[in-house]
Amino acid sequence: MAALMEVAVETGRWDVVALCLALGVAEVASRLPRESLVAMLALLEEEEAP
Repeated sequence: MAALMEVAVETGRWDVVALCLALGVAEVASRLPRESLVAMLALLEEEEAP
């Protein structure tokens, strides 16, 4: 996937870059222990609050 992302950045395909990033986050999140994932989501929710 790294090669795909590199080509996407070089060619300005930001939709593909975003997809690669989202897939990478999903892959890593799937490997986290449940408690870590819950804590990460809680931190992200805090960031959204005005």
